Amino acid sequence: MPLIWVYGRRPPLPDPLPLEFQRPPRWPTPTLDWIAGNQGWEPPAGWTPVPECSPAPPGWVFWTRSEEGWARFAEENLAPAKRSLWIGVGVLVGGLLLTVLGLAATHNALFLVFVAAIVAGPILTIRAGSRLKEIDDGLLDRVRALAPQYKHTLQRLAYNKYLRSFGPLS
Repeated sequence: MPLIWVYGRRPPLPDPLPLEFQRPPRWPTPTLDWIAGNQGWEPPAGWTPVPECSPAPPGWVFWTRSEEGWARFAEENLAPAKRSLWIGVGVLVGGLLLTVLGLAATHNALFLVFVAAIVAGPILTIRAGSRLKEIDDGLLDRVRALAPQYKHTLQRLAYNKYLRSFGPLS
């Protein structure tokens, strides 16, 4: 379900969103705009959206990863590190194959290049794997950091729509 459509144009927001809000019992259902603008926000203990609600149960998990939305968000952020990982594997395998096939044995200078590839390949692979883990660990923080931008975009679109409701201003 789209967040806000203004004259058939979708705002620059992820669709679907990376996180889904898990509403505590007897809480009102928040709007999609609220969910988009508050991705990953954890209310303080005892907080309620309206006075007549009871607080969320202790330990309540407010956000879960959206299967499709999280996969898209993660892929956008992990793609460069995955590419580096495959480059490292390619360098290692290429160096091993060319060395084992004996192509380097006939050319001493090439032998050094292939040995360098055998050494560099694992280094590149390990660095890329480490970067993948680092990025994956920081994805939730990234979602939280982007939420204010989503909120600003939605508010701007809603305000522009509101202004257009008055017709042309003269």
